[in-house]
Amino acid sequence: MSKNILFLLLIALFCSQRLFSLWDTTRIYTESGSFRQVAIGNLLKGPTDDTFRIFAVKANNPRNVLLFTDVSNSPPMRWRCDTLEVGTAGYFGARIGDVDRDGDNDLIYATAASPYYLFHRYWDGTTWVCETIAPLPGANNGMVIGDADNDGNADEIILSAGTGASSRLMRAYWTGATWQIDTIWWGDGRTIGGVAIGDFDATLAGNEIATVTAGTYDNGGRAMRIYWTGSSWDTLTLWKAQDSVSLVDVAIGDFDSINPENEIVVGNGLTAGSQARGAVIEIYGSGTTWTVNPIYIPTQSENGSALAVGDILDTHPGAEVISATAGMGPGFNYVVRAIYGSGNVWNNESIFNIGGSSYGIAIGEVNKYRTLNEEIAVAGGGRLYEAEQKIITGPLILNIRYAPRIPLSSEPVIVQAKIYDNHTPPLDLIDSLGYAVQDTQVWTWITKDSMHTSDSIYFYTIPPQDTGSFVYFRLMAKNTLDERTLSSVTTYPVALEHSIATIQWTTQDTSPDFSKWVHTRGIVTGVFGRHFYIEETPGGAWHALYIRRPQFSDTLPRVVIGDSIEVLGLINEYARTTINQVEYINGGRIQVLAQGVPLPCTTLLSISQIAESLECNLVKFENVHFLDTGSFQSQNYYPLCNETETETIMVYIYQGIGIGGNPIPAGPISVTGLIYQSLFGFYQLNPRFYQDILVPAPQAPSLLSPPNGYVTQDTLPLFDWTDVQNATQYRIQVDDDSMFTSPAIDTIINASLFQTVVPLPADFTYYWRVAAGDIYNRWSVWSAVWNFTITSVGIEENLTIGEFNLTITPNPAKDKVYVRYTYPLKVKASLTLYNVLGEICLRHTSELPPGSNLSNPPKADGHTHRVADKGSIRQGVFVIDGKRLGTGIYILHFKANEYEVRQKLILTR
Repeated sequence: MSKNILFLLLIALFCSQRLFSLWDTTRIYTESGSFRQVAIGNLLKGPTDDTFRIFAVKANNPRNVLLFTDVSNSPPMRWRCDTLEVGTAGYFGARIGDVDRDGDNDLIYATAASPYYLFHRYWDGTTWVCETIAPLPGANNGMVIGDADNDGNADEIILSAGTGASSRLMRAYWTGATWQIDTIWWGDGRTIGGVAIGDFDATLAGNEIATVTAGTYDNGGRAMRIYWTGSSWDTLTLWKAQDSVSLVDVAIGDFDSINPENEIVVGNGLTAGSQARGAVIEIYGSGTTWTVNPIYIPTQSENGSALAVGDILDTHPGAEVISATAGMGPGFNYVVRAIYGSGNVWNNESIFNIGGSSYGIAIGEVNKYRTLNEEIAVAGGGRLYEAEQKIITGPLILNIRYAPRIPLSSEPVIVQAKIYDNHTPPLDLIDSLGYAVQDTQVWTWITKDSMHTSDSIYFYTIPPQDTGSFVYFRLMAKNTLDERTLSSVTTYPVALEHSIATIQWTTQDTSPDFSKWVHTRGIVTGVFGRHFYIEETPGGAWHALYIRRPQFSDTLPRVVIGDSIEVLGLINEYARTTINQVEYINGGRIQVLAQGVPLPCTTLLSISQIAESLECNLVKFENVHFLDTGSFQSQNYYPLCNETETETIMVYIYQGIGIGGNPIPAGPISVTGLIYQSLFGFYQLNPRFYQDILVPAPQAPSLLSPPNGYVTQDTLPLFDWTDVQNATQYRIQVDDDSMFTSPAIDTIINASLFQTVVPLPADFTYYWRVAAGDIYNRWSVWSAVWNFTITSVGIEENLTIGEFNLTITPNPAKDKVYVRYTYPLKVKASLTLYNVLGEICLRHTSELPPGSNLSNPPKADGHTHRVADKGSIRQGVFVIDGKRLGTGIYILHFKANEYEVRQKLILTR
């Protein structure tokens, strides 16, 4: 990599402020099984009850409903766990709120497996009483309590229930006498996930509901706004995700100072899209105008599970977003992460690894002995934790940044951080950076390269490491009072440098480089919007790869077919196709090395030969046909079959590539495209443009007239040849040299007949040939080469085709012209004469009317026809009276059974 490119990467990645903090975490509870949602609250035993409590439920054995109560009188917090219920079905939702409007908060929870119920549990003064609010149509996936109908009471339970097409968003509420439950949105046919209540649309009075749905393999999830108009629930899609992205949770809060209103934050999980799983996305706006902004995209796929918004960072003004994920790779497992920033500048830091999948996270007052900000309650696996920002008294280590984010084995990594002492006046510091390779057992400590004294920015260089390594680093600073600070550990992978064949070759369903950052090279063979295919020379099996760009905009260069490129990205499986996922924000790169490079050879094969090894290859099928007729429509599939319709592949028409709206060609055709393997394992063909769907190239035509070896006195010969299927143009060449070095005629016409307009010199032998072309300028090979001779001496024109003989004499003529024919069978012959305007001047037939014979021939305007049968031979003669016709050039069309001749006739005075 050049110094300029490395410098640009440093500028791009060092453009945001990052406030790394230290965190204290306390494990409150450990048990087998998996926690789901957690909630924080008080006032559970009356309006004066200020005891801190955490409410949590578990999904599998033991399937408990648990309430944790603070019993401490002095620091630290101490918690008593009360098991309120042990169920048979397991639970998901858990919320605290005054749903019956009696001044005390209540516990609301729902089952995660059949039988499905929504429960209300409350304190009656002596014990916890449980009542069933209503049965549910399916498992609960999200729940919130708040004022959804804007009546001034935060007493409504909004929850999602069911999966897939049966999923719906429901409202449960207390009328004062009974519980009512109704459906407020029937969903979009996919599972509804998290739900939140808040005022995030300035055009509407009061609160709105935000909810999200899962995605399918060919469709993304949705973020929805739902609002009570006073008579009905109004729904609006705020954002429809792409690339099979599933949205799993949602939260509302004012965490972006650029936007004056509350914002929505949604999390991506479960299904990998064009960005890594675990991405966190901000949505804000009003009315029908909404902005979608990614505020965190992980470097490795993380299953996004839970979100919350609150003020947990003292060093950052305003609220922050907390996300809990279940990780997919080294260094990223089960992370609770703080995300903070504004506008287009966002930072994140790992708070701690929770040791298990988290589906529940809450922000609130958990530690009554702290006054700085709020704390976090989070469940991970069978553990319940409390996390809080740690107060730092020693040196501060802030704004840690490094570049490149994903280095090659030849590249060092530059780390910068702001380090200063927290005392007044500041004390002197000793600083160092430690890094470890592959694991954190052995650390190498290095000193700074340089520093900016004015702003206390320190710079360090981690030397290049072997390809495929994982590198961990942390910073240490110590003052003269021996107060020391260690930053949290940051990790980055060193990219593998593999050929496409190394990435693709496998005996399994996934690449051996799955979930690894890989740097590779190839030639662009097809482009579909942001995504494209590359193939390495020489092409063929295992040598092609699908490249996907981030869902959101980036500054990576756009590519076109024929670009030779280098690409660095995360190897993943999209549907069942191996992809290189270029995440620019996390260190992905594309560099164009050359343009206009010849493509590797297109693989010619039959449909039955498609296999895993040809995934992403540019291939071509010949003699195939579509089963459908009409016109192509974008974003639709069309079956393509072989000649016998025993083999089929689906052809997918992408939008924006110029195919949609064009006619589906009929008959045998050839189709070129890129092989893609879908989620369900079947292969599809992706043509790149309409020229990839072509009828066969035209064949060479057969020459008809002038016949080969023909001798004539006509210096303006008429050339005729057979029509060719799919041909829309013909090129004719005439030369007195059989090598056609300097043709007298070299022209392209759109008919299979050519009339010479400039006389050819007499007493020469001429050679002629024709090629056929189509609308795509594909040309056949040349036809056979025929010759004819033009003589200055008047001649009798004689034409013999097999056993058929035709004589025209004389030509040119001043008076009568005799057209004689001989044929060994009795035939019906006809003669038609056209002028140069195409008008019929004369029509003769060999049929003899009654009483006619050779001595008494029929006449037509002075023209006669005689015919005689001699045994099996029929002889006939048409006599044309030239005096009855004007001088000029005529086209004589003679036909006898399957024999047909067009010949030019010249009449003079």
